[in-house]
Amino acid sequence: LNLCGNLLRDDGVRVLATASLPRLSRLDLSSNKFGPAAVAALLDAGWVGQLRVLDLHQNRLGDEAARLVTASPALAGLRVLNLSE
Repeated sequence: LNLCGNLLRDDGVRVLATASLPRLSRLDLSSNKFGPAAVAALLDAGWVGQLRVLDLHQNRLGDEAARLVTASPALAGLRVLNLSE
């Protein structure tokens, strides 16, 4: 699912996290101007553990969001992760 550059911000990512996405394996949320609060909501999504590719680059993540992502056991199955600025 490519949602790159849609200006979702924190609220949009929170809404996405509540969606039913049972077959989602790739998610591109790059360039959406969200921060650590949105990442925390994303990590609580019921489907996040099935992701194999997660692209979060060019957002307002900072160290806090990077810590959340790298410490999350739900993302253990990821093959590709992009957190670059």
